[in-house]
Amino acid sequence: MGDYKDKWGYERNHTDSVHRHRAYHHIYLKDRKKYPLPFEAYEVHHIDGDKNNNRMDNLAVLTPEEHDKAHDTIKAERECAISFGVLPKEMKNRLKILKDKFSKSEKEVLDIFDKYVKEREEELLEEFKEKFSKECEKRGYNEEETEEEWEDEEITKEDMSLSLEDFDEVWDKILKDFKEEKEEKEEEEQERKRREERNEKIKQNIKKGFKSIISKFLRKEFYMPKL
Repeated sequence: MGDYKDKWGYERNHTDSVHRHRAYHHIYLKDRKKYPLPFEAYEVHHIDGDKNNNRMDNLAVLTPEEHDKAHDTIKAERECAISFGVLPKEMKNRLKILKDKFSKSEKEVLDIFDKYVKEREEELLEEFKEKFSKECEKRGYNEEETEEEWEDEEITKEDMSLSLEDFDEVWDKILKDFKEEKEEKEEEEQERKRREERNEKIKQNIKKGFKSIISKFLRKEFYMPKL
């Protein structure tokens, strides 16, 4: 723990930042061949993005360029987690599975994903409104006053944000939909093949019937009564 936090949110002991002090002694000095530049030329990166997590396994000594890329990665991961409930690598894996198993394009997956997310957000809004109405009822508001209060209520995106459980449920719905769709197509294909087989049998039976009639006709069985 540091003595205080500076204006950037980093822990400091007197004039030294805790993360740089630890990185210098436990990372930089232990592997000098890996770091040819003076320590002042490097920046210390918090791998998980938490400035207060100064564990050694959470610190990395990087050049300014490497540090910028690392933060770009963290930003992309956060945006992906907020939008899809998964990290980019997991997102790629899920899209690949859906593409390979069900021959779905990324656009098809994201379209249905967006549909289910909006449906869940609408459900959350209804749940939020229901709680709001109950709170107004406790305060003695009538229905008209409650509606007026609701119109003045500011609903933020954070209020309607989905939890990880909500996102998991959305992905499960997508998987279920695609499975059912695939099963329906397979059943339709099997039914088509069964119809073709039945039709083929009917055709063969008709051909056999005609051959039998023609054979009897040629033997004049239709004209010569049995004695």
